[in-house]
Parts: sequence; structure tokens; C-alpha cells
Amino acid sequence: MDAECPHLIPDENWNCEDCGTPIPMPTDLPEPKLDGKKLVAICRLMDATRVEFDKVIKANTDPKDPSKPRLRMVGGQMMRLPHKMVINGISGTSFVHAKQIGFRGSKERWIEMVMEDIPTFTSATL
Repeated sequence: MDAECPHLIPDENWNCEDCGTPIPMPTDLPEPKLDGKKLVAICRLMDATRVEFDKVIKANTDPKDPSKPRLRMVGGQMMRLPHKMVINGISGTSFVHAKQIGFRGSKERWIEMVMEDIPTFTSATL
């Protein structure tokens, strides 16, 4: 059975779950590197996405009380959708583009990085 088993599923001790053969850990995998061009492209995308997020936040802000989100009709009820919920709905395309460039984080981390007040090195405010 060892010759036919592809050893795909390891258990907690890194033995094959089907046949019990130890699965060797690969040691010759190259470390993925993020070059400077990709880093600059990610920062520029982050800055452009922040500009779009700021437009959405401004449109979602209540004009009478800027500390609260705007009242919206959702499913027949008046609700205040938090800014983060509205942003989460539109962040998909920029996150997919960031992943294609080389961003390795999750969607939640992408939103956090875009919304940080720390300027990137491609920002004009440095």
C-alpha cells in the first residue's frame, strides 16, 4: 500500500493518515521574496484605496451629526450601517488586486492597513 499511497494527509505527528508512513518535511523550499517594485505598487494601491474609502465614509456620514453614520433603509427598517461594514462591502476588488501584486495578508488585514493613519512611503504627506 505504501507504493500506491500519495501521502497527502498528515496526522499530528506528520505520519500519513492512510498508511502511517512518516512524511518528510520539505527543506529546500525557497523563501518568497517581495521586491521593491511590488512593495511600492502595494503602497500606491493602498493610498488609492484609502481615497476611495474616504469618499465612501463621507457619503455614509450623517450630515446633521458627523459623529454618526447616515440613516439608511435596509430591509424595510431604518438603520445606521457602520463605516467598516460599508467599506467591507466594496473592498473586494482592491483586495484581489493587492493579492495579485503580492500582498500576503487577509482581507481584514488589508482593510486595517488601508484605514491606518500612518502614511506609506508613497504618500505625499511624508
